[in-house]
Amino acid sequence: MQCDNARDALGRARIVLRQKVPYLMPLVHRVIVVFTEKIPTMAVNGKGHLFINPAWICKAPSDEVNAGVIAHEIMHIFFRHVSQCVAGELNPKIWNIATDLAINGLLTNSGFELPEEGQFPDKTVYGSLETLPYGLSALEYYNRLSQALDEGEQGGQGEDGEKGGEDGEEQGQGGQGEKGEEEQDGEGWKNPLIDCQGGSGDGAPSAEGDDAEGDKIPAGLEECEIHSSVEECKRLLQQHAQQAGDIPEWARLWANVETKKPKINWRSILRQKGRRLTRE
Repeated sequence: MQCDNARDALGRARIVLRQKVPYLMPLVHRVIVVFTEKIPTMAVNGKGHLFINPAWICKAPSDEVNAGVIAHEIMHIFFRHVSQCVAGELNPKIWNIATDLAINGLLTNSGFELPEEGQFPDKTVYGSLETLPYGLSALEYYNRLSQALDEGEQGGQGEDGEKGGEDGEEQGQGGQGEKGEEEQDGEGWKNPLIDCQGGSGDGAPSAEGDDAEGDKIPAGLEECEIHSSVEECKRLLQQHAQQAGDIPEWARLWANVETKKPKINWRSILRQKGRRLTRE
């Protein structure tokens, strides 16, 4: 697919999304779209910005792929992945990979098309792990990835593995586990960019900077606005379930996460932090 207008490409992708996941449209239309060439593909942050590289969305193979990547980013917001990372003091690099694995597995099983370069459970992902099962939550993937990193360090791979973790913590989330930039608003609150499909988040825009057209990035959404949109999505999802008699796999996982939150492997996390403090 080739096009000259990124907004037209975005509009066509939204049409695909309305057909596939009408219950997510409150979030799809609520996010603040920022076209910028400072990221390779797309990314979101904790303030409701959806960053889109206009050249990439125009050169994507199809409207369906664009819809899949937008759905991926919207799912980060729906599942509140940025706030979970901050509240849980998680390693941003590992968390970014874990959330990608959870989302991409669900979207693939739901019939979405995604770029081949994304993170998928049946591909090599991190540390000593070559594959992981489909259907786990982000925290369950995070625990397994953290354990693999911890075991790799104990096996003599600690220097490289730890360095990667430090990069992730310093730079925020982005880039399928690569280093990402942090977006900072006028009040000095830092929001990690999460998930640039298929590339690094380096060079991502800041609120004090300009987007691809030289304009200031607009103010983000308030927490209550994001919460309201998520709740509206949940209401529409429940309505869809009653009418269709079924809900998609990702929605069932969300329901399971809401009722039974998996525990974080704090022992592994504390061991990693302890080693960093020792070296410092």
